[in-house]
Amino acid sequence: TFEFVITPGRDLAERWRKRHIYLRKYADPAIYWIVFNMEDKVLGSSKALRRAICLAYDVENHIEVLYNGRGRRAVNVIPSTFEGHRETGPGPYYRLDVEEARRQIAEAKRELAAAGALPDGELPELKLDLGDQSAYAARFADFARQQFAKIGLRLKVIFNDWPTLQQKVHNKQSQMYTMGWHADYPDAENFLQLFYSPNIDKGTNNSNYSNAEFDRLYEKIRTMSPSPERLEMYVRMARMISEDVPVL
Repeated sequence: TFEFVITPGRDLAERWRKRHIYLRKYADPAIYWIVFNMEDKVLGSSKALRRAICLAYDVENHIEVLYNGRGRRAVNVIPSTFEGHRETGPGPYYRLDVEEARRQIAEAKRELAAAGALPDGELPELKLDLGDQSAYAARFADFARQQFAKIGLRLKVIFNDWPTLQQKVHNKQSQMYTMGWHADYPDAENFLQLFYSPNIDKGTNNSNYSNAEFDRLYEKIRTMSPSPERLEMYVRMARMISEDVPVL
C-alpha cells in the first residue's frame, strides 16, 4: 500500500493529511547485511569471492525496489550518525563495480583452487538463508539471484521461519544469511563487538570472523573513555572489516 499513501517525493498524500493522519520520518542507527560464514570452506577460503559479491550487488537498487527507498547504503560497519563512520570512510568493496567484481572472481578461482574448494574448476552453487517466507522474501530471493548471476554465480535461496534461521546460524549451518543489528547504545563499539572472535561462542559474532589484530585492538578500546586515541582505533578496526568483508 506504500504508493497509495506516500507520494513520489516521499511525503504523505494529501488525502491522508485531510484525515489528520501524519507522517513521521526518522533514521534508525541500524545496519542490515548479508552475512558470510567465515568458517564455510568456500566463502571462508576466498576473500576475493566475498569482495566480488559485495562489488556486484546493487545495494542502491535493492533499497529502492525492496524498501521503497527507505534507507541508504552502508559503506562501513558503523552507523552514519556515530562517531567513527565519517573518519573510517567508504570501504573499498562496498560500492557497485561489476567489472572489478569480475576481476575478483578470477582471483577467487585461484584462491579456491589452492584451498581445494574448486574440485571441477567451477565455482560451486552458493546458498543464502532467509528468515522469512513472505512475498517480500520471494522478491528478495529473485533480486539476489539476479545480482549473483551478473558475475556467473549460482545462488540457491532457502526460505526459513525466523527461529529456524536463528538455530542454523547458532549451529554454523548457514553459508550466507540475512540479518541486521540495531544499536543498543550510541557508540561504534556496539557494532565492532560483533566481529570480536571470543564473541563467536557467545552468539554475537555470527559471521565467525576472527582476526588477531582486530581482537587486540578491541580489548584495548572496550575499557577506554572517549578520546582521539580511541577514535583512531575505531577507524583502524572498521577498516579491517571493510578489507576482509565478512558481511555485505
